[in-house]
Amino acid sequence: MADILIIDDDRSQLRLVSRWLEHEGWSVHTCDRGSDGLDALKDMVPEAVVLDLYLNGENGLELLRTILERHPNLPVVMLTSESKVDVVV
Repeated sequence: MADILIIDDDRSQLRLVSRWLEHEGWSVHTCDRGSDGLDALKDMVPEAVVLDLYLNGENGLELLRTILERHPNLPVVMLTSESKVDVVV
């Protein structure tokens, strides 16, 4: 079973995405802080990362850059509750 890492500070969103992926057969690891996500990536390389754009006190885009510097071929899916088109596109 393949691993997915979810990094999101919104616990309800974290639970929702986690349950959906688990229902689809994925093994899910969750972190509610970007720094914890980076620490998790030291111990595992998942099939993909699901990353929130806005983390409490952390910038998801900066975290994305760090993840891709360390794991350039790792797929990352960005999530956001932002509705402004210039942000989400």
